[in-house]
Amino acid sequence: MQVRKSLYIITFIFSALILSSCSKCPICGSYFGSNNTHAKSLRISDVRIGTGETDITIGTIVFNTDEKIIITLDVKNLTTLSENGLNYYWIREDLVVRDKNGGMVLLKPAIIDGKEPIYSKPLKFKNMFTLSHIEGIKPGNYTVSILVTDLIKFQTATTTIPIKVK
Repeated sequence: MQVRKSLYIITFIFSALILSSCSKCPICGSYFGSNNTHAKSLRISDVRIGTGETDITIGTIVFNTDEKIIITLDVKNLTTLSENGLNYYWIREDLVVRDKNGGMVLLKPAIIDGKEPIYSKPLKFKNMFTLSHIEGIKPGNYTVSILVTDLIKFQTATTTIPIKVK
């Protein structure tokens, strides 16, 4: 099962690299999004982290292992597709938690993966996870990294947030 996930991730990254270079040509550019080579880059902003049942009720970077951790963020400059009179974005978010030595503690590929209509800008996304199921997690400093991929134009943006586990 782990080999299958690793193979999927490697295949996805390889495909993204090939298609991202292809989207710069005028022929493929019109299929994969705008053929404007001066388009704005994908960007993450207004990152917030905290705890709560369904939304952030307490903003913090210090957590117990059994707390539900919520991260909200805005994503700007997503490429859109027009279908049936609506504009759609297609996004994927991967989440990685690393210990102070850079070792991977948690990997949540495709924590968000979907094609949705755009109703507002900037687009706000919410990620929820917990560290309670990680065997042997110790108190200390960790980092949470989120990789956002625009699956129409294959652009990426990353943000990293330091957290502390009690």
